[in-house]
Amino acid sequence: MKTKFITVTILASSLVLGGCNLLTKSNKSTMTATTQPTTNTTTMTPQKAAITLAGQWSVIDVGGTAVTVSGDEERPYVGFDTADVAPGTVNFYANNGCNFINGTFGINGNKLTKKGDYISTMKYCADAKYEIPITTALDATTAFSIEKLNNEYFLYLKDNAGATLMTLRKHNLNFLNGAWKVTQIQGVDLKSTAETQIVIDLSELKIHGNAGCNVLNGSVELNMDRENGIGFTNMYTTRMTCPDIAIEQSFLLALEQVESCVPGPDNDTAYMRDAAGKTIIVMKRMELKQK
Repeated sequence: MKTKFITVTILASSLVLGGCNLLTKSNKSTMTATTQPTTNTTTMTPQKAAITLAGQWSVIDVGGTAVTVSGDEERPYVGFDTADVAPGTVNFYANNGCNFINGTFGINGNKLTKKGDYISTMKYCADAKYEIPITTALDATTAFSIEKLNNEYFLYLKDNAGATLMTLRKHNLNFLNGAWKVTQIQGVDLKSTAETQIVIDLSELKIHGNAGCNVLNGSVELNMDRENGIGFTNMYTTRMTCPDIAIEQSFLLALEQVESCVPGPDNDTAYMRDAAGKTIIVMKRMELKQK
């Protein structure tokens, strides 16, 4: 995902905001930290949490209210950049459902201290119901904690009293980056000579490769309303025919049904699953040949 930095208007710490009517939208789905699996929970140490803080997090709850999105609406997020910053500081970038916000925190263990005023665009949005709560929460944040639930991370931004102001979620899908050979589709093992191979690039949200006969290209979508949620859209292929075209058609159909992905015993195996949690594609990591 690409960092978005847009600087237009400074927000003073008093946060005198207005102009955005808070209307309720139809919900596509709802997900909060309390609905997540509670098994395999690991609380991060302050040092490990500071490292894990880097990256982009999707807002799933603010002020005790679950954040929901519908249609093509983008889920609000907060990202942290720990590269090329002054010692003891971390930059953040955020989308509160309407505007982009940039700022800097001083970081000491799990403590955060606001450094200067935040900078924001000032676009008018008629129905940005999370704009004020998210911006207010960021302004009041003085600490954070991170925990790992199964294969995902949850970030809790807190105030001086230790109360959670905002809960955010980050998929742990980085293991999917790279080249993969498909070894099984819908429970059927592929021959070792099968040419079904793909490359997944999460930074660009792209997929490309060989569907078994034809060249495949498409887009990757991360679904924050599902544990390890991922999907593939806008897929297109060349139109050659070959003896293994049935395998290709089966693979393309399975890709359209993918809703999540988890690693195997190591990060060199990946299991893609459908909405019911059934494994429909098994892949093994490949080493890309240097030209």
